[in-house]
Amino acid sequence: MKSVKKPRSVGSIFNATAHLRELLASAQKNTDLLLQVQGLLPQAIRAHCHAAHLRDGQLVLFTDSPAWVMRLRFCSSQLVQGLGATGSNVRGIRVRVQLPERVLRRRKSAARLSEGTRQQLRETAEHLDNPALAEALKRLSRARRP
Repeated sequence: MKSVKKPRSVGSIFNATAHLRELLASAQKNTDLLLQVQGLLPQAIRAHCHAAHLRDGQLVLFTDSPAWVMRLRFCSSQLVQGLGATGSNVRGIRVRVQLPERVLRRRKSAARLSEGTRQQLRETAEHLDNPALAEALKRLSRARRP
């Protein structure tokens, strides 16, 4: 009879190798930095700043929309001063747009053809003189739904 192995905790898996420990420590450091940054931002902007990391003295912030890039840049001197007071060596700030995963997933599945549209494509293909275009419309009408 085989013995059943006990499941390992996620913490013990991450502590098993130096590389995973470093990765976990880096993620925690970035999370702490994000919380510091959000604490220095005006309330209206906090929810739109969703990631941060330091690279070569540059604070890189990630926001969920291009509309918030300029607002975060306007706060850059305030952030540099506030982080400097906590001992961080931030010389400049860059702001990048990174759409949340839920928005990216929604975009991928947004293109759907209704059965009525599929029927119209088939009927249009039947009345075309161009066989290549007719075949393309037929293939489109048969395309699997996402």
